[in-house]
Amino acid sequence: MEEFKRRMETSVSKLKQCLELLEGAEKLKDTEKALLFATEASSILYEQFIGNCRKLEEDKYKAILGQKIQCMLMIAELHYQHKNYQEAVRELNMLLQDYNNAEGRAYYLRGKAKRKLGKNKGAMEDMKKAADLSP
Repeated sequence: MEEFKRRMETSVSKLKQCLELLEGAEKLKDTEKALLFATEASSILYEQFIGNCRKLEEDKYKAILGQKIQCMLMIAELHYQHKNYQEAVRELNMLLQDYNNAEGRAYYLRGKAKRKLGKNKGAMEDMKKAADLSP
């Protein structure tokens, strides 16, 4: 939210600069220059506004996505703790199918569960991927 506030303050500052330029052009009675500044000001403000909206939506999306990934990891960890290794693998498969490089932790946990199921080759591959993502 601080980033959004900073961006809005920047937009307001640019607007003030544009208004000063417009007032200067009006004082000179230069309508062509005033129109040029007005066009430039509205273009700058529109771009700033759109950029701020996109940034805010991206931040919300990332936050929601992060929470979803954490929930899926917790479900898989609970399955693992209760020795439901196949269910843990199934949950993690879904997570990694949707979010391939979600987190090294997902590959690590899936590797542990596969090892418990005797799937040693798959376990080693997941552990390697986990190490690559979380050095």
